[in-house]
Amino acid sequence: MGLDEVKPLRMAISVGNVKNNMLLGLDMDGSEIPNEETKAAFREADAMKADLSIGKTYMDVDEMMEELLKK
Repeated sequence: MGLDEVKPLRMAISVGNVKNNMLLGLDMDGSEIPNEETKAAFREADAMKADLSIGKTYMDVDEMMEELLKK
């Protein structure tokens, strides 16, 4: 195998490893996807959707951004 053939092979192996990690629920460094902080954020968002009194809702992104930037 010549040097010109090694680089594409390395790339194919690397891409294959990334795909396998994603299928296994692992990040590039082997950590879980999603991590605990992200899972907590998902749970918080689900709770807010279920009970609209938990947080403020917006029908307009511009209004939301304007309010966020005031703080």
